[in-house]
Amino acid sequence: MFRSDLAAVHEAVARHPFPVRITTCQRIEVLDSGGPGCPIDDGHIHRRGLDALRHLAEVAAGLHSVILGEPQVLGQVRAGLADAPPEWGRYTGAALAAARELRRREHFASHSGHLLDRGLATLEMRPSGRLLVLGAGPMGRLVAARGLELGFSEVLVGSRTRPVTSLSGAMYVPLDTVASIAPVQVVVGCLGESAPELGPGHLPSADALIDLGTPRNFAAHADTPVVTLRHLLDVHDGDADTRRRELASRLAALMDRRLEMVSRDAASSIGMLRQELERV
Repeated sequence: MFRSDLAAVHEAVARHPFPVRITTCQRIEVLDSGGPGCPIDDGHIHRRGLDALRHLAEVAAGLHSVILGEPQVLGQVRAGLADAPPEWGRYTGAALAAARELRRREHFASHSGHLLDRGLATLEMRPSGRLLVLGAGPMGRLVAARGLELGFSEVLVGSRTRPVTSLSGAMYVPLDTVASIAPVQVVVGCLGESAPELGPGHLPSADALIDLGTPRNFAAHADTPVVTLRHLLDVHDGDADTRRRELASRLAALMDRRLEMVSRDAASSIGMLRQELERV
């Protein structure tokens, strides 16, 4: 996503006081009670009622992430729901509980760092040289750790300040000096939304770039192949797509059971007390 695209989405969202905004590395979603005046145009996806609640559970379970089941999204969804109206709690709580239950049953082994694997596969490259990761936040640390696991000869992490949490095996490089370092095989962008877009003059010589930023970290590079999140989202794996559909079906059954429990609890004082304890 380009900076102008992201700004347009933020502007559209700001025109309406949505109770809930869920922001992850790959999506911006808003939830409302269906009142009039929603400014989001028809170019975006709208869901209502039970369909919207099931989608919320699927997002929280990581079924819509590039990396199936990636764990960070559950916390991001929970954080987004922190300001939801109290009367939503029994239903959003059922969605989150179903997502947690599915995750416990499936034991997903992947995390956001495995986006590096997807990027390398798209580029048809094997890790053999040096890896430069820009950004020392949660995403950057996961990508750097995965680079070490894959066997890059050296992993460098470029950030504005030295990371508070050290990553054993990786070397810190000040962000404003990365253009002067020796050539690397791959540069991976994991910088935040406020970071400026980096052109060729801001980076060392590299065989390829993997841009995981939202908005994009890298400007156009005429002589270097660039893989973006959009490319990774557009890659379809038949086996993975089939598994996503199967997991979505299991998740729907888990959530239906949770909603039945909510309905029963609403009819008894003990059940209402349990709901309140779960909410707290």
